[in-house]
Amino acid sequence: MSSDGSIVGHPRFHDLTKLLDKAVSKLLLRPTPSDVTLDSICVLLLYAQWMPCSKEDDEDENDERQSTYHEPKAKSRYNEISAWVVLGLAERYSVLLGLEQSATSLFKHPNKVPTIEDVKRLRVWYNLLTCNFNLMLTSGLPASIDPGPSVQVACRFVSHELMQSPADLRVRGLVELVGIVHLAMSSSGDKSGRQLQPSCLERLNSDLDDWEK
Repeated sequence: MSSDGSIVGHPRFHDLTKLLDKAVSKLLLRPTPSDVTLDSICVLLLYAQWMPCSKEDDEDENDERQSTYHEPKAKSRYNEISAWVVLGLAERYSVLLGLEQSATSLFKHPNKVPTIEDVKRLRVWYNLLTCNFNLMLTSGLPASIDPGPSVQVACRFVSHELMQSPADLRVRGLVELVGIVHLAMSSSGDKSGRQLQPSCLERLNSDLDDWEK
C-alpha cells in the first residue's frame, strides 16, 4: 500500500514473476522424476488460471522507448492457448502420478476410508478436470479428459466427513456440470460444445434444470 493509501503491486513483483517463469519452464523443459509431484500440478494449475502480468518493456528490451525513463505498464500475458498448454502439462503429470485412479478409487467403495491426503489429491484432480472443461467451453479448444469416472464419485465426495466445506459442495456442483456438458457433447458428436443438435440441446437444458433443483 502506498503512502496515500492506494493499493500498489509488490515492489519486486516482476522479479518474482521471473522466478516463477523459471520454475514453470523447468517443469516443462527440464523435468526430473522428483518434479512429478502433487505440488507441481498445483503450481501449474495456479499458473494456468492466474498468469502474472508482465511489463510492456519485457516484450522488446531494445525498444527505443528505453532511452527515456517512463513508468512501465503492466500487461496481462494470459491467452487461451497458453492456458491450454499449461493445463495439458498438468494433465501429463497427473497421468504419471496415477492421480485420477488413486483419487477416485477410494470413493467407489463405501467400506474404504479416504485419508486427508486422498481428499487433497481428489480436490486437485477435480480442479484440473473443471478447469479443462471450462477452458474448452470458453475457447472452443478440445478437452482431453474423460470426466466419467470422476463424475460417478462426485456425490460420495461430499458425503464424507472430511469434505463438508462450502468449497467442496461447489466442487461437486462443478463436476456434475462437467458431466452434463460432456454427455451432451458425446450425444451430438461435437467436441467443442458449440454446435449441439436441437435434441441434444433440449436434453442439456432438461439436465441443467434438474441439476439446479
